[in-house]
Amino acid sequence: FSLLLALLCGFIAWTVVTVYIDPQGSITVQNVPINYAYSASTYTAQGLDIVEKPDIETVDVKVTGNSTIIGNIQNSDIMVYPSYAGVSGAGKVTLRLQARLVNTTDFTGDIECVVEDPKTIDVVFDEVSEKTLAVLVYASGVSVA
Repeated sequence: FSLLLALLCGFIAWTVVTVYIDPQGSITVQNVPINYAYSASTYTAQGLDIVEKPDIETVDVKVTGNSTIIGNIQNSDIMVYPSYAGVSGAGKVTLRLQARLVNTTDFTGDIECVVEDPKTIDVVFDEVSEKTLAVLVYASGVSVA
């Protein structure tokens, strides 16, 4: 009987500590898509556009915070985007990937999102220009019906 009582008390103490006192934990959310359009104005304002990006479309993100809150986070709740801060002209640039929660009202508290793999990607930028040309069509031997 005393062994059973000791196990029950131990389980109750463990539950109180993990739920109320120190509920911190971490999970890895897989297959989070990379959003290249987020903050695109950083490079489009310079007349640049992405002409080549890696084949990788998703990454893994480590989420740290309150275990009861982060347990419900899915890949659609996280946005991964490249940091375009170092882009200053055309050419190949290694960009650091960043992650953040999309909806902070559903997931309150101190939650940290860190991209695990890969942490950086190589992207090629080039100048984009637009030109308007006049087109003249000469159609000989064609009759209008």
